[in-house]
Amino acid sequence: MQTVVRTAFLCLVSIVIGSLVPPVIVRGLGSGYSGDSFFTLDTNGRIGLILLTAVLTTALLLLCVLKTRTLLSFRSRHWKRGRLLTLAMDVAGTIALAYLALYLAPQFFYLYFQFIIEGLPHQLVIGWPPSLRDFIRLTLSVSPASLSLHLQGLTVRTLVILTILLHIVPKTDRMTNSTLPGRD
Repeated sequence: MQTVVRTAFLCLVSIVIGSLVPPVIVRGLGSGYSGDSFFTLDTNGRIGLILLTAVLTTALLLLCVLKTRTLLSFRSRHWKRGRLLTLAMDVAGTIALAYLALYLAPQFFYLYFQFIIEGLPHQLVIGWPPSLRDFIRLTLSVSPASLSLHLQGLTVRTLVILTILLHIVPKTDRMTNSTLPGRD
C-alpha cells in the first residue's frame, strides 16, 4: 500500500513540476485557447474527452512506473553499479515511450469523436511521426498552440520528471526508516 501511495504522490509532484515550466500554457488558459476544438464540444462531449484523456494518461504513467521499477529491480539484482547510466537509459526509454504514445494518441481520440459525432468516416488519422525538432518544441511548449498540444507537452514532461523522481527518491520502510530490499 505504501508503494502505491508513494507512486501516486510522485505522479502528482511530477505533474505539478511539469506544469510550472511553460508560461505559454498560462497565457493559453487565460485566453481560453480561443478556437480550440475542445470548446466546440457540448458539456457531455467535454467530460468524455477529459475522462478519455485521464484514462490514457494514467495508463501511460503506470506503464512508465512499471518500466522504471523493472529496470531498477534488474539493476539491483544483476548490476550493482551504473546508477547514472541506468537513469539515462530509463529517461531515454521514457522519451521513446512518450514519443510512441503521442504518435498513436490521435487515433484513440478520433475513435472517441466518431462515437460522439455522427457521420465521421472510419479512417486512420495517424500521419508521419513528428520530427525530433517538433517533438522537442512540443515537450517544452515554447510556442502558442492548442490545448491538446500543451497537454501533450505536459504529459512528456511529467513522464520524464516521474522517471527521475523514481530513481532519486528512496523507497523506505516507514517502521524502520531503512531502505527496502531491491534498492541500493
